[in-house]
Amino acid sequence: MEVWNWIIAGLILFFLAKRIDIHAYEWIENTLRDPGLDQIIILLTERIIWAILGAFGAVTAWRLWKNPDHYSRLVPACFAVAVAAIVSAVLKSWFDVPRPFLELGLEPLVHQRIFDSSGLPSLHTAVAFAAIVPLWRIHNGLGIFWTLFAITIGGARVYENVHWVSDIVAGGAIGGLIGAIFSREETIHALRYAWQKLEFRRQSLHFLAGFLAVFAHWIGVLRLREIAVLLLIGLITCWLTAQGRLPWMEK
Repeated sequence: MEVWNWIIAGLILFFLAKRIDIHAYEWIENTLRDPGLDQIIILLTERIIWAILGAFGAVTAWRLWKNPDHYSRLVPACFAVAVAAIVSAVLKSWFDVPRPFLELGLEPLVHQRIFDSSGLPSLHTAVAFAAIVPLWRIHNGLGIFWTLFAITIGGARVYENVHWVSDIVAGGAIGGLIGAIFSREETIHALRYAWQKLEFRRQSLHFLAGFLAVFAHWIGVLRLREIAVLLLIGLITCWLTAQGRLPWMEK
C-alpha cells in the first residue's frame, strides 16, 4: 500500500506542480531572493548534502564493521539511495525538459556539467527522498530529520533556478517510491539473506564504490586526481581484506 501511496501522490502532485512552475519563480524573485540566502543555499546543495551523505555512508560502514553479523539496518537505505541516483540519471536521458534558468532568462546560482541534461527529474531530490522511509523505519526522530532535510534540498534546487517545482516533485516521488520498495519486509529479508553471502557483500562494495566515483565526477564534486586517491584507498582496502583486517568482508 505504501508503494502505491507514493505513486498516486506523486502523479497528483506532479500535475499540480506543473500549474505553478512559473508562478513559483515569480514569487521567489519578488519575495524571497536575498544575497545572503543565496550563499546559504549554495553551501547546502554543493557541500552540506554530500557531507551528510558521506557521514551516512561512514556510519553504515562502521556499523557493518562492529555488528557481529556484519549487517546494519542502514543497508537498505544505502541501496535505495544508489538505485534512486541511477534511475534518475537514466530518466534524465529519456526526457528533454529545459531547466528554468534557460526558459526564464535567469542566472543559475550554481554551474555544473549536468545542466546539459534534462531537469526532469531532480537527482538531488530523488537521492534525498530515497532514504526517508528506510530511516523512518529505524527511528521516528531520524525519519523526521531526514524528511525536513530532503524537502529543504528540493526547495533549494528551485531557489537556485536549476529545477522547476515539477522536477522536484518527480524526483521526490521517484526517490520515495524506491525507498518504500527497499523498506518492504520482503525486500529487507531478501537483502539480509543475500548479505550473508561473502561474494554479494564484495560485489556490492565494488559496485557502490565505482558508482560513487563516477557519479561524483559527473556532478563535478571530484576531479580525476581525487578519484585516483580513492582508487589508492580501494587498493589498500583490498590489501587489508587479504590480510584479514576487514572481518565483515571475510566471513
